Amino acid sequence: MSASPIPTYTHYPSSSPSYRDERLDTFRGLAMVWVVFNHVLFWMSFFYGSVFKSYFLIGTQLFFVIAGASNGMSRPKPLWEFYYIRFKRILFPYWFYCIITLIITIFVSSQPVNIGMALQNRLLYFNMYPTNPEILSWAVWFVPVYLLVMILFPFLRKYYEHTTQLFVKIIPLFLFAALVILLQEKIIPIPAKIGHYYLMDLAKKTALYGFFAYLGLFFTVFMQRSKAQMLTGIILTVGCAIAVVATIRFCDASPSMQNNKFPPNFTFLLFSLGVLGILYLASDYIIRGINFCKRNSVFAWIYRQYTKHGLTIFLFHPFVFLLLTELRKLAFATHNKTSVIAFIFTTLLALPLSGVIGYLFSWVENLAQIKIRKTQTPNTEKSHENQKNNRQGNT
Repeated sequence: MSASPIPTYTHYPSSSPSYRDERLDTFRGLAMVWVVFNHVLFWMSFFYGSVFKSYFLIGTQLFFVIAGASNGMSRPKPLWEFYYIRFKRILFPYWFYCIITLIITIFVSSQPVNIGMALQNRLLYFNMYPTNPEILSWAVWFVPVYLLVMILFPFLRKYYEHTTQLFVKIIPLFLFAALVILLQEKIIPIPAKIGHYYLMDLAKKTALYGFFAYLGLFFTVFMQRSKAQMLTGIILTVGCAIAVVATIRFCDASPSMQNNKFPPNFTFLLFSLGVLGILYLASDYIIRGINFCKRNSVFAWIYRQYTKHGLTIFLFHPFVFLLLTELRKLAFATHNKTSVIAFIFTTLLALPLSGVIGYLFSWVENLAQIKIRKTQTPNTEKSHENQKNNRQGNT
């Protein structure tokens, strides 16, 4: 029996409700799974010093592509409503996580903690200092970058939807890429008195991930997968690979994509675009492979947590790594940073346990869904009573 074709969708007019493309959910889950996998490689220091493992760094870029695609498919909202919904979905769980980590830091730290300063750093400046253990703060850099990209997104979407020519639509991609280069070369300096290293780093990350969020708006076009599009994907992927090699060979770029990611530079953008090209060319097989694995109920349940509760997993999965650090010490007393068996063991525990912790803390996401009921004035109550009497009279 031949495999059933994967349906394609387009962006919908403002009067239509939001449509959900199941392929987006599949790739959203894959992006979060890949983030956890990368953290096994880097946070647990497996294969320390290996450049090769840095070529697996693609999860966050894919996540922003999916964020751009899903927001682009949703029903357009007024600007402030969009900001309100996006920000509370991120900030409420983030603030809860900040409080939890601060409580742990207070009890674990050997030095006294200035609670006021720590709260101000966390809640207002996205600065997790002080945090103990430090691993609890390693993923939080994502939050301010995501919020800044979401501030830009309504304008990017409006531009995309109000242009028709392809060469005009892709102009923002070139602008973001140019901004990455300009910031990399410090052609656009940020005065030390207003930003120092942090603002420069934040600007670089916003430019890079803004590129991928805008790229996500092309998702429904790309996934039509015509022969011309597939050929373009092959040319783009090969071209990016050649360009990455060239920047390493002739422009003194680091061969380690980890070094190119923090802080992000043009080499990392080219690398990411090339790997996304590979995922695009193999997307049909990836989707069918994941759907095949979903026939197993345990796999399906775990993957559903990554799809539904990605933000919760992203925030809380460092707790899983604290547990795995101790388990690895017990199971692999020696050679635990180079052993392939230790790596497989840790990965096979990290992926399902992170899904479980996403499920256990999923209620935190509901904090963003709390709505304050409007108080009814006596006139409003009287109006409702009159409407009720009228309906009874009609009956």
